[in-house]
Amino acid sequence: MTHCLTHQRPEDQTSMLGLVCVECKHRLYAAPPSGNRRSFWESQPAAYSLDRQPCFVYTLMWDDFRIRSLHAVESIVDARSPLHAENSESSPPNLF
Repeated sequence: MTHCLTHQRPEDQTSMLGLVCVECKHRLYAAPPSGNRRSFWESQPAAYSLDRQPCFVYTLMWDDFRIRSLHAVESIVDARSPLHAENSESSPPNLF
């Protein structure tokens, strides 16, 4: 389970990008972001688990909108990543 750092909510809503929080989903459908979509893992841990393992943030960014998702320790890939989409036949289409 990932967690939206922008809205402090679980990412449990299905969207054309994959799972996002309810507020990000509303924004994606009501006022779609503009510009090129960029995605990357942030290089510094954003939090640590109870056993002191680092939790990292995956960011999806457009010119006017950003989704920052905190991933659990065992999560090493984000389903919204272009690299993940290339390796998955059932990935959602890239609409942005």
